[in-house]
Amino acid sequence: MSGAPTTSTLAVLQVDQFNDVVDKHGLSSANEVLQLFVRIVKAALREVDVVSRQGSDTFGPLLSGATEDDAVLIINRISQLIRQITVANDEDAKVTTSGGITSLHGTESSEGLVENACKALEFAVEQGRDRVAGFLLYQLPTDDDEFSPQ
Repeated sequence: MSGAPTTSTLAVLQVDQFNDVVDKHGLSSANEVLQLFVRIVKAALREVDVVSRQGSDTFGPLLSGATEDDAVLIINRISQLIRQITVANDEDAKVTTSGGITSLHGTESSEGLVENACKALEFAVEQGRDRVAGFLLYQLPTDDDEFSPQ
């Protein structure tokens, strides 16, 4: 091995309409959606990637050796497949996924990495769902930041 640094990217994915499915179709249908969601995510990942459940409708794939650009491609592929999920023969029910990503640069704690990916997910949801946002790519300026045109 050359000793070159490797990049890994953490994604946090959510089933956007999970609560709607629970409310309209019940927990059984929502669990079926989650099972399909997980199967799709696992099928889209490589053997070196891992995924964990983060919450009732959120999952955290760790993409080993993947840049944020690679992660966007992977999550977009997952999103295309997720959109094909049908809910209890309800043609009007849509299932989409939103994702937040951040790359491990070697200085973040594991908690900080998850927090950054969750912030990116929040941004994706605020922008209308059914999309992916990167922590560094889509970070909004804070009140403390000065605007300096380049």
